[in-house]
Amino acid sequence: MAKSTIDRRRLKKTPVGDMRERILIKERAVSPSDFDNPSAFGEAYKTLLQPWCIVKTNISGRSEFDGVNKSTGGGVILSSTHIFTIRYCKGITSQNIVEYQGNNYEINRIVDPEERHMYLELNCKILGDKTIEANQ
Repeated sequence: MAKSTIDRRRLKKTPVGDMRERILIKERAVSPSDFDNPSAFGEAYKTLLQPWCIVKTNISGRSEFDGVNKSTGGGVILSSTHIFTIRYCKGITSQNIVEYQGNNYEINRIVDPEERHMYLELNCKILGDKTIEANQ
């Protein structure tokens, strides 16, 4: 019998019962706002999903590097204020935003722990309240 290469003791356990908070994952919807002027577009966010989640705040203030530019030696620094853990679902990208308790959050990074397709960790940065326009 073949031995499994995954050490099951090391897998991160996330009890579904701990997912007590509801978030909205929204996607940008762009539509022509005036048919007489095709260059004028209206932007809004429409709700894509309403998953339950675990919310963790990044109180350490730790930033992460996302790639390095070899010519300048610098990288892009991503600072996350919140981490939302949801059950795995396809179709979430960094172009979406998260709405939680009246605030909008930009998705900096999406992590599928150990590529198991069980959970997603959305590392997000707070943008502000939900009155912020889509183009900001």
